[in-house]
Amino acid sequence: MVTVDLKPPLAKKVRRVTKWFDQERTDSYHWFRDDARKSPEFLEYLKSEAVMSDSREFRGSLHKEMRGTIKKAGMSVPVRKGAFFYYRKDLEGKQYRQHCRRAIPGGEGPGHVDEVMETGQGAREEQILLDENVLAAKHEFYYVGTLKVSPSHKLFAVTEDFTGNEIYTIRVVNIKTRQDVGSKITGATESVVWGDDNTLYYLTRDGAQRPYKVWRHHVGSHQSSDKCLYHERDLQHWLTVGSSQSDKYLFVTSRSNMTQFVLFLDKRSPDGDLEYVMPRVNGVSISVAHTRDHFIITKRSEEVYNSELLVCPVNDRSAPVVLLPHRPSVKLQRVSTAQDHVVVQECKIGLVTLTVYTLPPAGEPILSLGVGRKVEFPEPACSVWLAESQFKSSLLRYVYSSLATPPSVYDYDMCTGRAVPKKVQAVTEHRESTLLGVFGRNWRRGSNMCAATAAIDQCDRLPDSLILLILNKVTDVKALGRCCAVSRRFNTLAPLVNNVVVKVDCVISGEENNVKGRGLLSIMRSFVGSLFKPIQALQHILGPKKTILATEISHHSPGEVLKNFKEIQTLRIELPAGELGIEEGVLLKWKAEFGSTLESCVILGAAALVKGTEGGNKAQSSGENGLMSQQDDSGLIPPSFYTDGGLKLRVVWTISSLIAASARHYLLQQIISDHPTLESLILTDANGQGMLCMSKQQLKEFRNKPPAPSTSSNRTQVPALNMKLWYAPYLELSSGTGLKGATLVDIRPTDHPVQKESEPLIVEAFEEPYRTAASILAKRRTYLLEMNSF
Repeated sequence: MVTVDLKPPLAKKVRRVTKWFDQERTDSYHWFRDDARKSPEFLEYLKSEAVMSDSREFRGSLHKEMRGTIKKAGMSVPVRKGAFFYYRKDLEGKQYRQHCRRAIPGGEGPGHVDEVMETGQGAREEQILLDENVLAAKHEFYYVGTLKVSPSHKLFAVTEDFTGNEIYTIRVVNIKTRQDVGSKITGATESVVWGDDNTLYYLTRDGAQRPYKVWRHHVGSHQSSDKCLYHERDLQHWLTVGSSQSDKYLFVTSRSNMTQFVLFLDKRSPDGDLEYVMPRVNGVSISVAHTRDHFIITKRSEEVYNSELLVCPVNDRSAPVVLLPHRPSVKLQRVSTAQDHVVVQECKIGLVTLTVYTLPPAGEPILSLGVGRKVEFPEPACSVWLAESQFKSSLLRYVYSSLATPPSVYDYDMCTGRAVPKKVQAVTEHRESTLLGVFGRNWRRGSNMCAATAAIDQCDRLPDSLILLILNKVTDVKALGRCCAVSRRFNTLAPLVNNVVVKVDCVISGEENNVKGRGLLSIMRSFVGSLFKPIQALQHILGPKKTILATEISHHSPGEVLKNFKEIQTLRIELPAGELGIEEGVLLKWKAEFGSTLESCVILGAAALVKGTEGGNKAQSSGENGLMSQQDDSGLIPPSFYTDGGLKLRVVWTISSLIAASARHYLLQQIISDHPTLESLILTDANGQGMLCMSKQQLKEFRNKPPAPSTSSNRTQVPALNMKLWYAPYLELSSGTGLKGATLVDIRPTDHPVQKESEPLIVEAFEEPYRTAASILAKRRTYLLEMNSF
């Protein structure tokens, strides 16, 4: 091989800073982006890279070298199902797999730990269920999602993708005749579950490719007659479908980033309906397994962050019993069930453990797990994951690997504790002898990390000031909680951090039951009519009452979360988005400052966000800072603004913002009282709609003079107000997006009138591009309004 001393071209760096969600990101190579492919500088750089093109001759040798490290042919470890062994084969020189099976001598049974499928002379004949290579030759793209055999082992269902967009077609095939049974199912996901031999369950996606519907299909019927069993309408959730390890129940799991719940269906009642295992609760996640007419439930929540293990009878799920309580230092990762055993996978001080628990005799209720048996691994620091096992058997199959050991499949006898390796992944030039004996994890002697290991906290060498500096950069309380599980030092110092961010899952109503179902606009009905004397009949434009389901309420208040923090100086609380229930397409942003009462509030609103071409046929001219405004600079509000409901709508925006701000302020009383060290407090929401700010001086005033509550609801009383209003029928941003009916409102208490020098503060209340829009509006004609206290 000839060595060429050739240096590749080095691209220059051009610093470009982009701000997203209050965070700055630097991209030194943004100048590469040239959608038109016409930038001379970039094209010249691409040509300079072509100087390396003479290395193409080495492609073949590199490819051959890399392929040489991969074993081309092989077979998965057979899985015993009924009277057959099922397995997959990779063939020499082929890109796709074969799905195969062999009959088991002696037929159906639990098997034993030393069992090996015979393949030589005299072995049972191999049946090829599906050869992907044959089918792939007929398509430009071909991928098999899953292949599932029916309970009678006479049919199989396969999901196939022919385009690469992960939209699958489901076929049912008769194993004996190799013919398709019935019509195909299209538009499905890769998951499919058998009920009985005549029933399939599958999922479909919506336009955003979110699995959102569960369907029941009777084999032989047309897809148009399939029944939808469940429709997940929450856009934050997606569905998965599976079967219990006992194969008696269908499980449908709906999950989001914070919440997960499970529905089930008895496969013995194929025409039945799905039921909830446990009620759906925001912020709570559950997963479910089944054995002996009991559900084994893994439950996680904000308080039970490492999960707890529960059990309940299938027919009485109202009062689950705790099998394994929550433990701050042990993470419950996964649970597997068999006919006579429960296997629990956990993680403790970074090490994975498998514990096998024997269930009480058949017929007795499952009320506890007793003392389990730990599965022994060759090395303490390793990765382990549970594989498919037969339910009516004492054999557990798992895959084990470490830095010294390639992935290895083991069968473990849960009655005797004996483990037998079934397959070790072949790795070219793997020198086992050079790794064994030097690989492991040792704690320094004297540690309190774990009583069993008698090791010392590795963070003991770091000074408190450095750890506090790190924790103050973490800020998020959830992340700080995870840090506490890593080190006792972190657990001791976390309560001393002075910079904290709390993200709340959902807002908890503080009102009594008789008003529990009242939404924000419903509360406004009780007093809005008397606020603006010139405006009559305002109530008819307010929306209907909003129903809040009890199962949708999360019960974790910021005060409870913060009670262990003693030195907070800067606090930011982030509420969920959508608090005001503003219609889609409407822009509404506000920023309020409070002491013991409202000191100022600035509101920016627009009736619609539209493309520049949709703003009407109004003549427009360039405005400052990249905005476009109408040529009419008189700033006069057109008469239609009063007659067509424009002013009424702005009144609703104003009242909505003030109610939201005063309600947030009222809820802060306990937090401010509990944290006398607070110097800065911000209460905002996830989409940046509204922000309440309190400075050190305002917090001091709040403590000296607590706010007066409103008589109508749990919020701070809003004083009599003076307001300035600016309006423009249309403002266009340089990006082409326009603000239709743009409105800016500056609100101050009557005893603190708006000053002319306050204009910079009004503009600075918003981020770009709305800051520039507010600046232009503030230069237009001003309208004065007054509002009574409420």
